[in-house]
Amino acid sequence: EDLDVFLLLGDTTYNDGAETTDEYRNEWRESLARPGYRALRAASSVLCTWDDHEFDNDFDPERMPAAQQAAAKQAYFEHQPVRRDAASPDRLWKSLRWGLTAEIFLLDCRSERRPSTRGGSSPEYVSRAQMDWLKTALSESRATFKILMNSVPIADFPGAFDLARNDRWEGYGAQRTEILEHIDREAIRGVLWVAGDFHLASAQRVSGSGAGSTQIEILAGPGAQSGNILAATLGGAQFDFATSENNYTVIELDPATGRARVWWIDADGSTIETLEYALA
Repeated sequence: EDLDVFLLLGDTTYNDGAETTDEYRNEWRESLARPGYRALRAASSVLCTWDDHEFDNDFDPERMPAAQQAAAKQAYFEHQPVRRDAASPDRLWKSLRWGLTAEIFLLDCRSERRPSTRGGSSPEYVSRAQMDWLKTALSESRATFKILMNSVPIADFPGAFDLARNDRWEGYGAQRTEILEHIDREAIRGVLWVAGDFHLASAQRVSGSGAGSTQIEILAGPGAQSGNILAATLGGAQFDFATSENNYTVIELDPATGRARVWWIDADGSTIETLEYALA
C-alpha cells in the first residue's frame, strides 16, 4: 500500500514487567527490530499514541510510581517519532493537518485518566486541558475530515464488553457525553473516531441512540495478538461489521465527495470487508 500515514493506536509493544529506563528500552528494541515494524517505518510516516502496555498491563497513572512512569515515557519518546512539546515535554495530545483534507487529532486516553474520580460527578478520562483543547480544535478545524486517534473505543459496546467498561470512555460517562454532545451540538462534520485495543475489528455508530448516534467509529486489529471471540456478538442496527481475524485497516478519504472508504486486510493480503461512509 502507498500510505500517507500509518496510525499506531497504542499497545505497540508489550512492556509488562519493565520498571527501569533500561528495561523499557530493551522491550522497545526487541519489538521494533521485527521485520514488520522495520518495513512499516521505512515505508510511511507514522503517528502514534500510547495505551497501557507501553507502561504496564492495565496501567493506572494514579498508582504506578512516578519514577516508573517517567522511565516508560522516556523510552517511548526515544523510540517513537514524536516531536515533544517544548512547554510540556510529556504531553502527548496534539493535532496535525494534511492540508484541508484531514486533521488528525492524536489523543492521550491513558496517562491523564484518574480512576479515583469514576464514582464522582466529574470523572476524568482525559484532563480538563485536553478536553477543552479538543472541543475548541474540532470546532475551529477547517479540514474536511477530523480523525480522532483513540487508543480505546468510545463506542457503547453491549453485553459482556460491559465487564471492562471502566477501562474506556463508558466508565467516565460524563466526559464521554460531553465530547459527543459537543460534536452533535456544533454539527461538526467529517468526524471519524479510530481505535484499537479490543483485539477485534469493527465499524459502528458510537451510540445506538442519543449523543453520538450519528458518529462513526472504526476499530482496527488485532494486528498480531489473538482475536477476541466477542466479535461474533456484535451486530444489529448499531454495528455494520466485526471480525476477530488478524488484520490492518486502510482508510481512504475523498474530500471532493466527503466520503471515507474503509477496508480491512488479513494476514494473507486479502480484503476481509469494505465499507464507505458519507461524513462531510
